[in-house]
Amino acid sequence: MITNAGGEVDISNLQSPGTAFASIEGAGTYSLGSKSLTVGGNNLNTTVSGVIADGGGSGESGGSLIKVGTGTLTLSGTNTYTGGTTINAGTLTVNGSIASSSLTTVNNGATLIGTGTVGNTTVTGGTFAPGSGTPNSSMTVTGTLGFNATATYMVNVNPTTSSSATVSGAATLGGATVFASYATGTYIAKQYTILTAGSISGTFGTLTTATTLPANFSKALSYDATHAYLNLSLNFTPSSAPIFGVGLTTNQQNVANALTNYFNTTGGISTVYGTLNGNGLSQASGQPGASVVQPSIDAIGQFVNAVFDNGFGGNGAGQGGPISYADADAYAPKRQASRETKDAYAAVTPRDKLKLFEPRWGVWAAVYGGNNRVSGDAVVGTSTTMSRTFGTAVGANYRFTQDTLAGFAIGGAGNSFSLDGGLGSGKADMFNVAIHAKHNIGAAYVAGALTYSWQSTTTDRTVTIAGIDALHASFKAQALNARLESGWRYATSSGGATPYAALQSTAFYLPNYSETASLGSNQFALNYASTTTTTTRTELGVKFDKDMPVQSGVLTLKVKTAWTHDAGLDRGATATFQTLPGATFTVYGAQPSSNAVLASLGGEIKWQNAWSIDANAGGEFSRTTRGYTGKGTVRYAW
Repeated sequence: MITNAGGEVDISNLQSPGTAFASIEGAGTYSLGSKSLTVGGNNLNTTVSGVIADGGGSGESGGSLIKVGTGTLTLSGTNTYTGGTTINAGTLTVNGSIASSSLTTVNNGATLIGTGTVGNTTVTGGTFAPGSGTPNSSMTVTGTLGFNATATYMVNVNPTTSSSATVSGAATLGGATVFASYATGTYIAKQYTILTAGSISGTFGTLTTATTLPANFSKALSYDATHAYLNLSLNFTPSSAPIFGVGLTTNQQNVANALTNYFNTTGGISTVYGTLNGNGLSQASGQPGASVVQPSIDAIGQFVNAVFDNGFGGNGAGQGGPISYADADAYAPKRQASRETKDAYAAVTPRDKLKLFEPRWGVWAAVYGGNNRVSGDAVVGTSTTMSRTFGTAVGANYRFTQDTLAGFAIGGAGNSFSLDGGLGSGKADMFNVAIHAKHNIGAAYVAGALTYSWQSTTTDRTVTIAGIDALHASFKAQALNARLESGWRYATSSGGATPYAALQSTAFYLPNYSETASLGSNQFALNYASTTTTTTRTELGVKFDKDMPVQSGVLTLKVKTAWTHDAGLDRGATATFQTLPGATFTVYGAQPSSNAVLASLGGEIKWQNAWSIDANAGGEFSRTTRGYTGKGTVRYAW
């Protein structure tokens, strides 16, 4: 081993064409003349910070350097020898310069690395790894660079950059293997420049990577006239077996598409998004924003039913035909007289008939509540939604004529919902107001109501993809509901039957709103776009009633059954990741079936003192829904 701390080691006058040292190191000068110097035979790692040059005592030029052995020789100075550089074994690290060397050859089993400058270089079976072994480092080739098919080109990649080589002349890629080593990190770029040259001919061959390539990312090479690129593509795959042949659910795929488009558009994405599995995509989708609509529409429907059942003097919209004379006086209906009887009475005592009807007021108060379950869809990726409602309503009505009634109602309610799988929940405080009217035409009737609902709504969800992020949203929503109903009551000795048809439409208005992080970060917080959801229900059914006398009053038993068809059941919301502008997607909430069956059973007692009470229980059933409701009412008329 030769250690030259600052002097000169001159081999230029040796008679042999070259010599060999076990290894060299130090800050001195090694003068070669035209001779060849072979070093590294003792397999040690050494550094020469001085100069390897031609000249010396002979004054000749063309000196060359041969690296052997398994160790590493580091050249950190500016070397000026003009002959060739041959790396037969081990590693030559050039952090300074050997640009004056006529040709650097990297043979099988050897490696050339470093951050310095080399001249013309050919890699014939060895490895060229420009840079320091870390990303964002490089080596300059002043001249040409060539590979053959058995050579390897190694680059080091981190989430934002790659090591590379800059070649002033032509680069011939020759089908060499590219080996990319990926470091861990939080951000992944779409494209890395791994080689820049004056011109490029041919392509690299196989691309291999270390096992640290992040999940969901795949790699490929591409080229233009002067560059070679390492490209990453983002392709989300399910973490478990496909559902019904679908790799990802609709909700998961929509999020995946948004993230992929962002990656392709901006050229990068944080690995916290890029490495999401199926469960992570479901958490990131923000399903509560799409699930808030259905519980609110259900709650509005319960208020509308309370108005219809109680706003028409306790008879509901299903009691067609004129009010009996006893009803007009005592507000306690007795057995209904036939039309012929009434007409005969009117013919003989017309003045008395005029006195039988007087305008009258009625007031009522009701409490109502219920729960509803809408099943999720495994293909769409929606979670089963459970909702609960409790509300109160009060109203007043005025009878303008014997056959015409109108009134108004106000009320407050609260509803809440939760999603299976811990994907979130929400609740709303509601203020409702309605106006309603009914008109009898013989045994037929037509009735309608218009409702406005104002809601103060919140949603909450917890994302556990990277730590614990608790995301909260608060916003104000509004809704309009209109119901029109018509039917015909058939009176028999055993009771009444009223076939009816109804059309009910609800328009639900959601503003644009944003989630905030009450715990953790906002990395998965979403902005939701404003939207209007309109649901229209067609209802066909029949109502049955049976009067039975009780002490000082009448007990009426009531049964209703109906078929409904709903249109406008899309429960989608448009969301954008706050930290990824433009990463927009549609997420869906659980959707009820379009067809359902309604059934209810209730009873009402009217007393001659003008008070009455009413209780009712009902349900709505379909392929995907199960809902149960109940309400109680007290009324007074004068």
